[in-house]
Order: sequence, then structure tokens, then C-alpha cells
Amino acid sequence: MPHHRRTRSVALALEFLETREAPSVTPLTETFDTTPLGQLPAGWQQWSNTGRTIFSVSDTRALSAAHSLASASTPDQVAARAWVAAPQEADVEVSVALYPNTSTAAQLIVRGSGLNTTTPTYYGLAVTAGLQTQLIRVQKGVTTVLASLNTASWMSTQWVLLTLAVSGTTLKAQVYRTDTHQYLDATGHWQTDSAWALTTTDAAITGAGQVGFARSPSYGGTLFLDDFHLLPPAGDTRVPTVSFANLSQYAAMIGVKTVQVLAADNVAVNRVEFYVDGVLRTIDLQAPYTWAFDSSSTSNGWHTLKARAVDVAGNSAEASLTVLSVNATALPDPSVPQHLSWIRVAEVAYGPNQIGAFETNLLRQAVDVVITDPGITSAPVSAASPTTPQLLYSNLSTLALGLLTDWLTYADSHSLARESAFYHVTAATPYSGTSPSSQPVNWFWAAYRNGPSFHLNMTAGARGTQGLAGSFGGQGQSLYLGYPDRFREVNVNLIAPGSSTWSAALEYPTAVDANGNPTAWAPLKVLQDGTAGVKHSGRITFDPPADWKPVSIDGSARLYYVRFRTTGTGAAPLAASILGRDYTGANGGNAGVVPAFDTAADSNGDGYLNDAEYARRAPGKDARFLYESRALDPAYGEMRFVTNPSVPGFRAWAMDYLGRELQGRPTSVGLFIDNSGGLAPVAAGQVRESVATYQDDYASLLNAISRTYPARLVVANTWTDPIIRNTTGFYNEFALKPLADTYSQFETMVDKVARWLALRSPSPYGILDVLPQNGSPTDPRTQLASLAYYYLLADPHRTFVNFFGGYATTTSWTQHWVPAVNYNVGAPLDASRVFATGADPANAALTYRVYARTYANALVLYKPLSGGTGVAGTTADATATTHALGGSYRILRADGTIGPVIATVTLRNGEGAILVKA
Repeated sequence: MPHHRRTRSVALALEFLETREAPSVTPLTETFDTTPLGQLPAGWQQWSNTGRTIFSVSDTRALSAAHSLASASTPDQVAARAWVAAPQEADVEVSVALYPNTSTAAQLIVRGSGLNTTTPTYYGLAVTAGLQTQLIRVQKGVTTVLASLNTASWMSTQWVLLTLAVSGTTLKAQVYRTDTHQYLDATGHWQTDSAWALTTTDAAITGAGQVGFARSPSYGGTLFLDDFHLLPPAGDTRVPTVSFANLSQYAAMIGVKTVQVLAADNVAVNRVEFYVDGVLRTIDLQAPYTWAFDSSSTSNGWHTLKARAVDVAGNSAEASLTVLSVNATALPDPSVPQHLSWIRVAEVAYGPNQIGAFETNLLRQAVDVVITDPGITSAPVSAASPTTPQLLYSNLSTLALGLLTDWLTYADSHSLARESAFYHVTAATPYSGTSPSSQPVNWFWAAYRNGPSFHLNMTAGARGTQGLAGSFGGQGQSLYLGYPDRFREVNVNLIAPGSSTWSAALEYPTAVDANGNPTAWAPLKVLQDGTAGVKHSGRITFDPPADWKPVSIDGSARLYYVRFRTTGTGAAPLAASILGRDYTGANGGNAGVVPAFDTAADSNGDGYLNDAEYARRAPGKDARFLYESRALDPAYGEMRFVTNPSVPGFRAWAMDYLGRELQGRPTSVGLFIDNSGGLAPVAAGQVRESVATYQDDYASLLNAISRTYPARLVVANTWTDPIIRNTTGFYNEFALKPLADTYSQFETMVDKVARWLALRSPSPYGILDVLPQNGSPTDPRTQLASLAYYYLLADPHRTFVNFFGGYATTTSWTQHWVPAVNYNVGAPLDASRVFATGADPANAALTYRVYARTYANALVLYKPLSGGTGVAGTTADATATTHALGGSYRILRADGTIGPVIATVTLRNGEGAILVKA
């Protein structure tokens, strides 16, 4: 039979093969906690040049749990290694915790071979106590240092986490402190942000190999290692786990609540961050992760709590929930309009005639808040720009001038003890200082001469600063002398005596009407008249009468007055000065001694020592009146008395006084409360009253003021957290010093501003004042450095810049303005970061840092003064360094114009740059 071949059609198809990749690294974690003491973990090997067992698990010291790997104390020149027996890929990341308590170098090994011989090969990260950190290459037993770094300050006997990463020819080393949770940077300093201490390249050792540890053959001593991790070259990519442990969704929050978070990680948790409404409030570095959350620091209503766990590699995870805040002391959040979306600007106006055409234009176009003097600049600002929010100047921590008399009048009318508002020294207390609101204690606060048809103000002349006080007046006229408190002497210095027929009766008021006007006068009994009836210079003394009334003369504040009522004819005496008692002994200067008052000698308890009582006083207690022992603010001079915020009567007066200041004003007008540091200005034991609760009492007073006027912004001039937490705004005088701050001081200020804004939710408003130290308010370099410094730490909506506000409060705003503000930099896209660092070219012992922050429309750079241990660099031209920008930019000039295209920028210490992308 014939054979027939069957024919069939065939289709050609492509077959996709399975992808073949290089073997990946299998992560390995070894805590040494399950290994029996005295042994190595399973799968590990070791070697020493003595043949002895050097590495073994110990319970002597451990970072976590109970065990660690110890390299036993040995004689000098013993070399030893321990490693994972299975070879690992060439590109890996390994880490281990080291307790650096010995000068023997501990080494972390990768790409190892021949580890059980005297001629090994590997890359290593070597660390000794100190810390000295080196990337090394050991090839056939020969060691080469590839990169080295010493810390700026000695550090030992504290666990550090070492990480060595190799990828191709790149080697990187990281050193992390477990106590402060900081990273060693490339300059040898510790910083919060993740950083690699050393980075280098080397191509000598390639291929797979062992990973493990070594101790160099140098000095004896025990090394302790713990928590070993082997990871792929990308490092630790596993995110930590985080959850709230004790709060549920929609929980009601009253007062302080401890918030606890559970957080864990395959390597280690670096920190847990706690947020309220997206603002970082605090960080906990150690488990258990807790935060004492004061819910009254939030406004009443719904808020979002968030916990963010971050591991040492920077991986993070978050947990959040919504809670309800319900607190009687919760602060409001006043609305403050904003002219420019990218920046807020504040100004200070204290000077007469300060508001002109330039200032009016700024008020209408750019200034969001202006601090004014109620009696001088508030009205002109309102006339120039009625809608611009004002903050009326006030002061509660000390009383002087009109505030002092207002309190004294309030105390009298409410049957309060005048002295209850003040602290009183227990012993003679020297002081030295002055201020615009201080004045000598022997100045009378009012001196008037009146007749049937005129009033003559002689107050300034009576002080003796003009050489002529004036005449005591003819028949039918009287000379009135007033002082805030009772007094006992009048010191007359005559230029010329009156005629022999001139005479006067010395009198005091005994009755007063509802408006404070005197309605009756009585003769004042004189103890001693050293003037013989004002015939010559001398002193007149008297005991203050019990029925003496404070009154108002010619519209003055209510003061204690005496008057010389002319009773005889002829020419009146002509005085060069008329003064009271100089009880501090300052003699018109800025230094003196506040005397103590002997209450034991005050037998009738009237706050005054008559001659008999004064003779019985204790040695060194020389005050005649209790008020003479009022404590002064150490910096501000005479007649500026420290107040006690714990006294209910004083607190009631403060609320009443501020209410009267705000009465009739629009709600856009708020309060600026100066000198609110919150620290007791007098020391415990130096005054009769307790200062133990001063800060809490002052803070609660400001809190009450803020809650009483919820629509008005209340700003305290302060730098302390409890005060900021209890007000709706803060002013930090001389906060930014762009030509004087070192990089360390700059970083401190960045941290402070972030912390202040995180004290409450919503964040308080903050006004940051700039001080032109080492520069000039009109110098373009100072202006640009100031603006750049501010942009690096600003919150566009919650902080304000105040250019040189505390420096010169009464000058034209042409000295408080930077036209470059008008350029729209946009919104910030990140936080400030280190842009460049190195040795100061003018002084290699100092380190400089350039900081950067990216805005939507600009890159902002600022270079503070370089620094070292207790030493600051200069602003000289020799400090200049040039930096590549990685793109094309144009410099924004101080006058608001934009320069040519550049790709590099040169900055001196104390210099800033705002760069517009070309």
C-alpha cells in the first residue's frame, strides 16, 4: 500500500519567559535574646587570632530586653570577628547597636571573605569611644581608611545605632544616638533630621560575602553589641505600626488627658509625634509613647488628634481620630484680615506725628496689625485706616505713670488695700536701671499754681531739671503739690526769697466730691519747717493726717495734695525746685536702694512710721512708708513697681481697666500687653509675698482677659510657653537677629517658633520682631537677610514679621519696611533645611551652614554667622561662599526689583537671598 504523508498548518507563537532577577537579600534580625548565655546564635561563626572564643551572648548590658553580644575583655592586640555563616549579596544594609565604652574600634562588616584568617577582606564601619567614625577597606589584612569623622563633642557610654550601606561602589555610614534620637551629620554635629555621617566611593571589593562584626587588634576591653539587622540595599522599607491605646473616636475631652500610643517597628521606633489639627504639638522618644494633652489648649469644638510613628530609617505610619474639646478656659480664635496672602506684616507706632502719607499707604495696602499707644497714635491710625486692626499698648507686670494712679484710685473706690497689688522687699535692695516710664521717687507728679482766672502747670519746673520752678504766687493764689501716695516732706530750693510781708498757709484736703474735686481743706500741722515759712531753702516735714483725701486738681489723676495758700502781700518766693523725699537715695540718677519697711515698728498698722516708731525700727529698715518698700523691676528704674498677679483685687482691676480702654472701640482693636515674660521679676525670699505661683497666676490672668474679649486679639510680649498657651497671640521682641545669630541660634529660633505655634489649636498668632544688630534698618543687606530669615520659619497665616519694631518705636516706617515684601513668593512647600555646610573660609575652625526653604514662587536662602564652641564668626566679606543652585534663578533685590539670571549664589555670613525661578 502506498504511504500517504499528512500535512498540517503550523502557527509561530512567542513564549514569554519568566523574569530572572538577581537573588534578593533576605532580611535578618538578631536580638540575641533567645540565644543561651555564653554562646553565639545559630548560623553564626567566629574567629580570633588567639584561638580563643571572644564573642558570646551576655546579660551584663543590653539595649533591649536582657541579652546582647559581648566581645569579652581581652589583652591588648587581640583581633576577633563574628559573622553570619551564610554569604550575603554584595549590596546590603546592615545595622547594629554599639555601646562605645572602649577605645578599641568596633567594626561592622560587609562583603567579607577570609574572616577566619589573619588576612581578611571586607568593607567596614569602625567606631571608637568619642566618637571617631571611619569607613575602612580591609584587603588581605591591610587596612585603608576611606573616610573619617570625629564628633564635635565627646560622646561615650551611650548606645548608638550604626548602619553601613553598600550599593555598587558607594559606601554610606550612619550613626544614631538612642538617648537623644539624633543623627550624626557630616560636620560632626548631632541633628534631629535623618543624616548620613560619611559617604564615599570605592571599587576594590565586589561580589557577595559575609556580614558581621570585628574588633580591631588594639586595646583590651569589652565591646557590647545588640539588635543586629540585615536589610536589602534599599534599607529598611517596612513602616512601623501605630494605634491609639486609650482613646476612642469622638471622645469628649475635658482638662488634661493622657494620650497613649502603641508603636512598634522591625528595626526600631525613632519617635512618635502627636498632632492636633495638623500641627505638631509634642514628640515622645521612648516607649510607652504618651502625651499629657491639655485639651483646654484647643478651642471648644471638634479636633483631629494624630499620632505619627517614625522609625530610624524615616518610614512612618499614622493613626488619627476625632475628639470633642469642652473646657471653660478654652481660648477663642479672633479673626485677623490679611492683605498679602504670602506674608503678614505688623508695625509699631508710638511716636507723635508718626503716621504720615507713607505709613497711611502701608496701613491700607500691607500692614495687618499695628501696635499703638492709646493716648498718642491710636487716633491717627484710626483716621488713616479705620479697618486696620490695632493693639493698644498696656502693661500689667509693672505699674507706672497713669496705670499706677488708675490702680490706686480703683483700690480706694473698691475698699482694697493699695499695697495688695505689689511685692515689698524684706531688706534693703539695690537697683540700677531706667526706662521712659520711670522717674525719680522725689518728683511731685503735679505742681500747679492757680488764681481767680488762671492755672499754671509748674510740674516740669518743680523737678529742678529746668533751673526754675516758678513763683509760689501772690495773694489769692495757691501752689498745689501732688504725689500718688501719702508723703511727709517738701524740699524747697529757692532762687530768691519773698518779701517780708509775704506768707502762706500749708493745707491739705479733707473732703472730696464724686468727681474727685476737693471740697474742704484743713491746716497741715508741721513737725519741722526748715524754710522758716518759705523764707529760705530747706525741708518741711509733717505726719500725714488720718483724714487726708486724694483729690484731682486741674483735671489731674487723684493724688495726695498739699497746697501753699498765699495769705500775705508782697513778692512771692521764687523756687528753683520743689521736691519730695528721695527715699532710694538715687539723687536723680539711675541707681539706688529700695529700703525695707519694719512692720513690727508700725504699732498702729497705718503703713507709716512716725518719729517715735521710726526710732524703734530694725537696723537697715529705713522706709518711712510701706509703699517705699515696693519692689522695682530690676531693669526699668524708679516708680515702676512689680505687681502681684495672684491677688484677686488686682486681677479685678486689670479686667476693669482694660475693659475701659476697649470701651467704644471696634472689635478689630485688641490689646498688646508688654513685659509678659511670665517669670517672677523678684526672687523668692527677697520679698514679703510668695512668688511660687507667679507664672501660673499671670498666665491665668491673660487667659481670663482673652476669654472676656473673644473677638479681640490679645497679644503678650513674651517668650515663655505657659504665657503663649494662655493668650491668642504673642510678640517676641528682638526675636530675629539676621546679622548676629549663629547657625545654632537660628536653629534654636526655628524650633522655638514651631513649638510656640504648636502650643494651642488653632495656633496662636505670633509677631516676630527683627533686630538690625550689626546692620542698619535701611541697608539692603540687612533688609534682605531679615526677610529671608523670617521666610525660613514663617507660617504665612499665623505669624507676622515686624521689621525693627522694638529697635526704634517712634521713627518713620521708612525705617521699618522692606519693599521686597511685595513680591509674591507663594506658599511654603517644605520646612527649612540645610542647603550647604562647610568650614568658614575666614576661620577654618568655625562651621557655616546655609539654610533653604522652597516656596511656590521662590527659593529662599539664608546664611547665619558661622560658629564653633562658644565662638561666632563675623559678617566680613572673607566669609563668602559660593553655591550652585541646580537651576536658573533671578535674585529679588531689597527694593523689590529682580536681577539677572544666575546659576550660583555667593553669600557672606549674615546674608540672605530670595531667588525667583527664571
